[in-house]
Amino acid sequence: MNETEKYLLDAAIDLAVTKEFDEFTKLDAGDTELPAALDKRVRGILRRKKFTQFCMDNIRVVAAACLCILVAGIGIGVPLYVEATENDYYMQTEQDMYRNSISVQFLCKEEEAPAEKTLKPNSAAEVLENFNLVRTYSTDSVYIEEYDGVRYEQTALHAEGQYILPTRDKSIRNIVINDYMAVLVFDAGEAAIVWRDDAYSYLLEGRISSDDAMRFARLICE
Repeated sequence: MNETEKYLLDAAIDLAVTKEFDEFTKLDAGDTELPAALDKRVRGILRRKKFTQFCMDNIRVVAAACLCILVAGIGIGVPLYVEATENDYYMQTEQDMYRNSISVQFLCKEEEAPAEKTLKPNSAAEVLENFNLVRTYSTDSVYIEEYDGVRYEQTALHAEGQYILPTRDKSIRNIVINDYMAVLVFDAGEAAIVWRDDAYSYLLEGRISSDDAMRFARLICE
């Protein structure tokens, strides 16, 4: 069979299928039957035409279904994206059996420890301008400032940092500082707050109110 004959045969089949389809569309769906004499190729074309006609007749239903699938995909995709972009550290707190103290740690979610980051000391001197700076202390992973009545510490998250805060007769709160997790321990005369950002964890404690502790922490975190 040459190309001309094949083209004419295809045209004849399409014409026959179109005629058959026009006849079938006049019947109810339950009464529609495909003639057994039609070969698989013709029956496949007929089914596709019927499906296309069904979609055209129910365009609003099809559009609504596509919209629902799209919304469901976004609803699933966004939480997965948020989960994937969360910070790699989580906060672990544990209080001793006598409720005398609480330990606070920031642990890495990954099995392997992250690459170490060079400590870039962030002084609290401007924030604690009403307190007298007594001394400073610095290592590769820890930076400490001692004030008259207040202690400030900055630690690289990759370091083994654990803070032990006295809690006897004090209140404990889990709070958020500039979108970062934090723990606040306080009473009428003193307060201690531990928090972290993307690279470091911080401790601020001393003879300050809980409101001042949170205010100072937010300023330092900025």
